[in-house]
Amino acid sequence: MKTYNPVSLWGTIGIVALCIVSRLPQLMSPYLHADYNGDECVLGLMAQHMLRGQEFPFYFWGQNYGFSWIEAGAVALAIKSVGATVFSLKIPMLLLWTTGCVFFYAALAQWTNRIYGFLITCLLIFSPAWMDWSMKARGGYITAFLLTTIVLFLIAHHWQKPKNNTFLFIGILLGFIFFSQPIYLLGLLPLLVYFLFKQKSIQAIFICIVGFIAIYVLGKVMAHLQSNTDFWQPVWFRPNDLGLFISTFKDRVFTALNQDSGHYLASMIVSRSWCIIFMFCIGVQLFRSISKKAGVLSTLLFIGLVLTLGFTFFLDETVRYLLSLSVFLILWFGVQSFEWFDKNAFTKFSQGIVIGILIILGILTAWNYRDFYRLNPASSNEIPEIQKISKVIKFLDTSNVKYVFSIDEDLSWKLMYFSREHIISGGNLKSRQPMYSKAVAQAFLNGQKVAIVGDILHQTFAYLIVANEAKPEYLDDLYFVYLNPSKSLITDKLGFQLSELP
Repeated sequence: MKTYNPVSLWGTIGIVALCIVSRLPQLMSPYLHADYNGDECVLGLMAQHMLRGQEFPFYFWGQNYGFSWIEAGAVALAIKSVGATVFSLKIPMLLLWTTGCVFFYAALAQWTNRIYGFLITCLLIFSPAWMDWSMKARGGYITAFLLTTIVLFLIAHHWQKPKNNTFLFIGILLGFIFFSQPIYLLGLLPLLVYFLFKQKSIQAIFICIVGFIAIYVLGKVMAHLQSNTDFWQPVWFRPNDLGLFISTFKDRVFTALNQDSGHYLASMIVSRSWCIIFMFCIGVQLFRSISKKAGVLSTLLFIGLVLTLGFTFFLDETVRYLLSLSVFLILWFGVQSFEWFDKNAFTKFSQGIVIGILIILGILTAWNYRDFYRLNPASSNEIPEIQKISKVIKFLDTSNVKYVFSIDEDLSWKLMYFSREHIISGGNLKSRQPMYSKAVAQAFLNGQKVAIVGDILHQTFAYLIVANEAKPEYLDDLYFVYLNPSKSLITDKLGFQLSELP
């Protein structure tokens, strides 16, 4: 396998420009906000703690994976510059992801050529899987993508004459990927093994392993120091679920390539097209392998895809864990297609048509994403989420309430992030960060003024109204605040725990 010309300056500028321009419909939308499950605001709180020097969390709160220094550090810098806003969460992630796309292009350009590498990178930029995730602050996902593309670039750039420090750096990066999202390692594994053994150097292999082990030890030490809760662990299929995950495998692969954009026609067409391309390329790969015409690189990337699918096949929660599938699928498609590139004019024309259609549909998907964060795109007077959160914070400040019991954990994280922890919200001791719930409970026991907050769509709120137990303040027909709740309402009716405090 040979490498070709390195990247061009204009190609790199073009990739950066496309990454940013394609996300402007989301960024400029008045409805842009942190995701509904609150995890982005969790990372924002972690960043605020880093900024104050309180802690430097290695892992995303509530789990012992999700290496977070890079993403939380980037958000911390943004908060220091512009405050705790939604842009402080989104833009740093976009810049990290854009950097990853540049490395992706740099690797692919050396394995194919500059123009072809640019076009295939455009497929990644406009892929539905990354349309939202390219700006989602969730601890580990974008970090794993960025570090994986750097490893790909290092392998491509040093394919012929690598140095010992290259192997050490690769080993270190692999260690951080392991703690971020280890599934990316499966896509890299065949390529990495071939690259290492191609050197015919035990020293190179040893140096790479040393780098990995050093980060592995660091991760285990940080796990002990951070003492994270086991709030979340990936869910595995049980043996008696065999029939279920076989029958749903095709749909889960489609969902992985689509992520959260299934309600847009263009993204659905792109995702289904990738499924078809996937099956077609498998057939071509097998045929070329049997006839001994398959290239080394395309074969290694194909094996990595098979390993990725084989492993995540057993995970119950696969949507976000399979983000790596789109990365290696597009890379494999690009490399394999380039091997056919010079066959004849018809092949070249067909490839150009397919790539062009996918890019156009991707552009339409990016434009549709201006309404992605709207609850009801058909409504002409929907109030943006950030305005609703701001009104709740203002009402609590006016009422001199700093501690609140929340029946909605999503709202809980948002209140704390956007108020910069001027408001402390909790209630559930089984939480990503139980210290907040303990602080709220302690404040109530100390006689401080507290309130109950939540979403009026929550079933607990419906119970309160039916039982006539509360007379809340309604804010924008979505959130409510109930001031000065009684102890019986907090514990007996709502089930918040006060007695389990240490």
